[in-house]
Amino acid sequence: MAKKVNFTKKIIDGLPWSKSNATTYSDEKVRYHRIIISPSGRKTFQVYMKHNGKPVKRKVGTYPEVSPEKARQVAKDIIGELNIGVDRQDEKVKKRNEPTYEDIWKDYYKYLVDKANKKPKTAAKNIAQYDSVYNCYEEFHALQLSEITPDMLVKFHRNYSIDKGKKTAANNILRQIRACFYYANVDYNPAASKKIKYNPRNKRKKYLRGNELNAFVNAALQDESKDFCDVFLLCLFTAARIGSVMSMEWTDVRLEYGIWEPITKVSDDDEDNTPIGLVEKALNILRRRYKQNIDKSEWVFPSTSKSGHISQPQKAFKRILARAGLEGFTPHDLRRTAISHFAQASATDQELLTLTGNKTLDTKDVYAQRDVGIVKTHYNVVLDRILKNIDFI
Repeated sequence: MAKKVNFTKKIIDGLPWSKSNATTYSDEKVRYHRIIISPSGRKTFQVYMKHNGKPVKRKVGTYPEVSPEKARQVAKDIIGELNIGVDRQDEKVKKRNEPTYEDIWKDYYKYLVDKANKKPKTAAKNIAQYDSVYNCYEEFHALQLSEITPDMLVKFHRNYSIDKGKKTAANNILRQIRACFYYANVDYNPAASKKIKYNPRNKRKKYLRGNELNAFVNAALQDESKDFCDVFLLCLFTAARIGSVMSMEWTDVRLEYGIWEPITKVSDDDEDNTPIGLVEKALNILRRRYKQNIDKSEWVFPSTSKSGHISQPQKAFKRILARAGLEGFTPHDLRRTAISHFAQASATDQELLTLTGNKTLDTKDVYAQRDVGIVKTHYNVVLDRILKNIDFI
């Protein structure tokens, strides 16, 4: 058993030791605190006690760099922490072995790729979006998980929103970090902290009115790309999202009935193919394209791209806006334009739901058997009125 002494500078300086084996002395004032003197004379303060049923040794400091008084206080702290289940050395080991954000991202990214590949027609686009967001916060990639704090994310979000003026991108970055942490199933998710306040999303209310609509349609009819002209007109005539129009498949179009049944994914286990009634102007475009489909492509708008159909409408859309003398609109505003004009023509809620292919919020099957013919007739009248001076070929 080690001899107990009072750890003072004078006493420690006078302690004898063996030059063949380590010599140990215990602190008479603090239990489990001791000093080890090596054969070379190096003196090290140490805590030696049982933790979780096993003997543990924890270095306190080296004498004289650490004074006896300081060593005694540190030893008390270590002993107190061990008694309540906290082990500094264990925490340091965990810290050393802790993964970086990039480590957990690799697993999360594999999950995202597998998920995206379940929808191969859009997988490439989805993966590109994941990559583009991830590359926006490279300064976090090499950090260990515990080094990423809510305060750090708040500061990054504020700077990215204000200095770069990219409020939506700043939100998307935090959402990706939050999702990555959740997927890794770690104890604490800094991106889910209440300190983080996302930038509010301003809902667009812009749509083409009167002369603007006529100017846009005339400019589209004159555009060099007949494909994108048809895409934009179908967005207007069907009130569909541009992505749905560009990826339209012939198997979903029933020309004989004037119906389009695009399949949309509601959840991982559920899909929806609520029919959209095709007005005469939309049918004319599709009939023409069907006759021109010599290669029997599955797509209404085929392309040599990876997806198999056309994409990237922004360049053509800007070109048409410039020709029409318009600015500040987006392709999605065509859907909003169609819905707005139809609503202003006293369309009922049921007719608007049918036009857009949406379901009521109250129940899934209320309008399962709605008459799309009535809606088509009504919307045909609306289109004829607002586009009466345009000669469609």
